[in-house]
Amino acid sequence: MRRHILPITLALLLAASVAATGQGAKKGPLTFQVTLVQEATVRHPHPPAGDAGDTFSTVLKLNAIGTVLGFPNATPMGTMAFTWGPLNGSCSSNAAECSGTTTILTTTKLPGGTITANGIDVSLSHGIILPVQGGTGIFKGVKGTVYVAPGGNHLDVFKLVMP
Repeated sequence: MRRHILPITLALLLAASVAATGQGAKKGPLTFQVTLVQEATVRHPHPPAGDAGDTFSTVLKLNAIGTVLGFPNATPMGTMAFTWGPLNGSCSSNAAECSGTTTILTTTKLPGGTITANGIDVSLSHGIILPVQGGTGIFKGVKGTVYVAPGGNHLDVFKLVMP
């Protein structure tokens, strides 16, 4: 019987988590913020040689700021797979001096489902603002906008309209 206690406990915790996310994602507007920690960036070389055609990807680890989807502050919420490139225009290490645009693709995994937000020719001089394309699970049919690192802060802001 002892061998079954851990799997049963984990199953109960997962069921409670799903119930909590279902309560946290009600119909209508939903706005929340998460901190982000960027993992290593990977370069994907494409012709021509050099930076011009390359794309890049990383994973952002997300943690709740305040109560998010029924979870308390600082709870690990999931990840955002983040891909961008190629860069059109020029950028320095200072985003405020960036006159470039790029294509950005994201998939955010949160408790209860995923949110996909993408943009083509996204201006990098005004912050990264991505329209939500759709979602799965409790986010199926979601609309809205994702603001990635607004003002250079290490956070994401999700402004969603739940179906």
